[in-house]
Amino acid sequence: MLTLLLGEDRQAGLREIIGTICERAQAGEAGQILIVPEQYSFEAERTLCQTGGDGISRFAEVLSFTRLASRVFSIYGGVSEEYLDEGGRLLCLYLAADRVKSQIKYYASSLLRPEFLKQLGKMLEEFMTYCVTPQQLLQAAGQMTGQQAQKLTELGLFYESYLSVCKTGRSDPVTRMTRLAEKLEQEDYCAGKRFYLAGFSDFTSVQLQILDAMLPQAEEMRVYLCTDGSDSGSFSCGTQTAKTLSRMAARRNVEVSRLRVKEKTDRSAALSFWLTHVLEPGGAAMDEQAEAVTLSQADSPAHACELAAGVIQKLVRSGARWREIAVAYTDEGYVRALRPMLQRAGIGAYFAGTVDILQKPLLQAILSAMQAASRFSYEDVMQYLKSGFSPLTADACDRLERYAYFWNIRGSQWLSDWTRHPDGFGHEFMDETQQTLLELNTWRAGGLEPLEALHKAWLSGRTVSERLRALSGFLEQTHFPETACEQTNELYRQGAAQAAQEQEQLYEILLTAMEQAELVLGGQEMELELFLQMFRMLLGCYQVGSIPANLDEVLVGSLDAMRALRSEYLLVLGADEGAFPAFSQAEGLLSDSERRSLLSLGVTLSPCAEERLERELGWTQLALQSARKRVWLISGSDQPSYLMARTKAILPQCKVLLQDACRFVPDRRALAAEAIREGKMWPLDPLTLQIKYEMEKRCGFSVSAISRETVQGLYGEKVGLSASKLDQFAGCRYAFFLRYGLKLEPWRQASFDAPVFGTFAHHVLECTVRDVMAQGGFHAVPRETVLRIAAQHMDEYAKNFMSAAQQTDERCAYLFRRNREEVLGIVENVADELRVSRFTPCDEELAFSDNGKLPPVIVETPDGQAVLSGFVDRVDTLDTPDGGYFRVIDYKTGHKEFDYTDLLCGQGLQMLLYLFAIERSKGSHEAAGRKSAGVLYVPGRVDVVSLEPGAGEAALSKKRQKDLVRQGLLLRDETVLQAMEPGDKPVFLPYEQNKKGELEGSLATKEQFALLEQFVAGSLRDLAGQIFSGAVAPNPIVRGPKVSSCMYCDYQNACHKDACRVAARFMKKVKAEEFWQTLERRKTDG
Repeated sequence: MLTLLLGEDRQAGLREIIGTICERAQAGEAGQILIVPEQYSFEAERTLCQTGGDGISRFAEVLSFTRLASRVFSIYGGVSEEYLDEGGRLLCLYLAADRVKSQIKYYASSLLRPEFLKQLGKMLEEFMTYCVTPQQLLQAAGQMTGQQAQKLTELGLFYESYLSVCKTGRSDPVTRMTRLAEKLEQEDYCAGKRFYLAGFSDFTSVQLQILDAMLPQAEEMRVYLCTDGSDSGSFSCGTQTAKTLSRMAARRNVEVSRLRVKEKTDRSAALSFWLTHVLEPGGAAMDEQAEAVTLSQADSPAHACELAAGVIQKLVRSGARWREIAVAYTDEGYVRALRPMLQRAGIGAYFAGTVDILQKPLLQAILSAMQAASRFSYEDVMQYLKSGFSPLTADACDRLERYAYFWNIRGSQWLSDWTRHPDGFGHEFMDETQQTLLELNTWRAGGLEPLEALHKAWLSGRTVSERLRALSGFLEQTHFPETACEQTNELYRQGAAQAAQEQEQLYEILLTAMEQAELVLGGQEMELELFLQMFRMLLGCYQVGSIPANLDEVLVGSLDAMRALRSEYLLVLGADEGAFPAFSQAEGLLSDSERRSLLSLGVTLSPCAEERLERELGWTQLALQSARKRVWLISGSDQPSYLMARTKAILPQCKVLLQDACRFVPDRRALAAEAIREGKMWPLDPLTLQIKYEMEKRCGFSVSAISRETVQGLYGEKVGLSASKLDQFAGCRYAFFLRYGLKLEPWRQASFDAPVFGTFAHHVLECTVRDVMAQGGFHAVPRETVLRIAAQHMDEYAKNFMSAAQQTDERCAYLFRRNREEVLGIVENVADELRVSRFTPCDEELAFSDNGKLPPVIVETPDGQAVLSGFVDRVDTLDTPDGGYFRVIDYKTGHKEFDYTDLLCGQGLQMLLYLFAIERSKGSHEAAGRKSAGVLYVPGRVDVVSLEPGAGEAALSKKRQKDLVRQGLLLRDETVLQAMEPGDKPVFLPYEQNKKGELEGSLATKEQFALLEQFVAGSLRDLAGQIFSGAVAPNPIVRGPKVSSCMYCDYQNACHKDACRVAARFMKKVKAEEFWQTLERRKTDG
């Protein structure tokens, strides 16, 4: 007998089925079997046990069609029959396609590609599921013309070849269902048993064959279908299925009865009305309060997930349990954003459904190792080394990664000794350098040894079997199984039960994939790249599953996964147009029009677009019915689903939730902050409550000063200062603390960038000036000789500061040649200036230090002593009848202006400090006792210039010379200025004469220099005092909306401006006159 239970309430229908089973069990009737879809078996078993009690298993059981096959085969034979899994099917498809490739034209270009084989597998699975034979396809192709005929012919050939391959080994898993139908037809397994089916909206052709075989023998077959009897809309799929089953029973002369499920799930009137009408066209509106249905639109998927997480937290705070809440997503992008949010907030959640196992660490480790052994890319090698499966420690991996990133290590460079300086260009190779390289090479060799062995084995092997044996050897060499077991145990210890359950299955999947590849393609030759693609897709064919590890967890799953589940509260995440409901295209290799053509020839396949839409509406209806109290539709798109507008039409007073209405609290600390902000007594757990009390005490939080002991520990008893340190501290105290206190260095790649070029240019200029002065000075040495001396020092630099590998590297050689030409231009410009100047260089790289020609600058503060050490690039002197003068020269390879605003902020003091230190120095140094003539910043680079089209060489020279004008501050003394560069129109110096003959530019009187000396000394004491005081709070300089210390700061990501108070210093551009007035005012004010 066939009993069709029909009703619009899916939960009520399931309760009716379960209730009937339990009533008959109480009467002592055994042999009752509830058949549900595979993915709903756990929920059905739990519901049956909750309703029927502990003893229900003696009278009834829950099976899927797959488990039913295992039960039947275990009794009547066939249980030992082996079937292909998803991975084995992919490999058999490769073999089948290879056998017929000579007959293929339409699909010839993509024949053996893994992506095509995966699509082909879905197509052949559909053929078998709908009981279509190769002969039917070939016959249909004979009745068509053109491209359609060619496609169907080739698909028929693939199908025949695939079935032929399966006959020599394992069968396709779909044929297992066909054999089940045959076995049930032959045997009396169903005799006297009652079968119940729930959770199905329709059945495939193979499943209908199984039901057709069961009907004549079964005592009763009771099927629940969610339908109201209509032939269109969301209930049409259930109606058509009922008709199909009725016709099938009539052919078997089996009595059919139809029963209506009158019971309804206890829901509010608004929710019941909404579930009944939201997917059906037309109908009147319900103009009443509808708190049970809530609509919300966020501006992005991430914000939609934040809103959903905030709703969950609010529900729990109001007394709901996590297990009463379900989240149904329509797109994987939403769950990728939601998972870390729930984890961070401590919300217990079980993520149902399948996962992308290729993103799991264990398989990522093996896949990255395989790719690394193939091409040794930086990304693949480091991903393997840091996976936890390599023999290296985390510290060794970090140091290897830093070196490899710094020097852009690729390919064969991983397999040879590293000889480049760990600190980059321009550093001398010391004993410590060699020791560091020795450590790095030891780690490199140890970590790369298994990869190199795998690489060599793959080079010598050609067949799939040889490649798999090499991979197996790699797993043994790296102790992969033992490490995987240790990681699984650690996950259990950490309480990550779901991750541990998945991890346990991953290594088995890896072994299964290797066994399948050996079994099917072992003797097949395959290029390494194709083998890697195939193996990756082979692993991707498998799935891992898990069961909820805790009783109280939020259930998160796809919308389809909610079709047979129950919850009090349902959040639909991703209620976007085209996704809710989904308007899917035809799967496989056939379009809808081609399927219609086949249908007209008697070949039935999966539904076309219209039928797929009706099925999707039916599945959406079943999923929405999982909710009993409330439903939220949340969109993260600017095009929400039409069902949201439909909801607003039929429930005008439904609740609309704004994006910021339910604030997501990401962790206990944030939860405590939210409770403080709201000013309400929330039911917080003891740990969160304690955090709340602590935060209330620290509401005025800011970065406090570090202690005196910490200052000494970080910087020493005497704080060592340099020009760069002073500029960093003056620019922002927090950046100084991170760089020089905590020693945090940003990651960079080695290149001839500004710092390296600067070191190179400084070295060449220093040595060239020294040698030229030794040969009589720039007035005596010809231009060609000067350039030859500079070239010699460039060669010496390459020899002393660049390894042999760097000198032979094509990229390094090109960059070095380019920089040589630029530095030669700088040398020529410096020589031209000194050739006309009466100032002569007396010292290069003048050191201010304990071992230098001049002592360091000592800064005394009430809290301690700071010592400023450094170098002056060049000191020039001049002798006149009125006495001697000197000037300080600094080569600047970057863009440098003499900026009065920087001076007021404490930046750019370096050369002025050294200028006044030399002026006050006593001793044998040649500049001692002379008067200061100023400081000059000499451009140490030749920039590319922009000219108008058609401009000649003269325009280029004029523009370039303008860029090479020195910056700085000079003594307003015409005698001294003429000695630096004679003439009324200086080419090199930063001043000029106006029409009145007055000097204009960066000039200062003796009195102003004296005033400046006092200001510089005071600024230095103030900066040193702040360092000793432990000040580390951020205080960046802001000079406009697009100009600030933060703009190019290396530590932007470490600066928590959202949590810490930032005392920004807003500064406008200061002109020279205003600067001197400020210094006068400060002197007057004391």
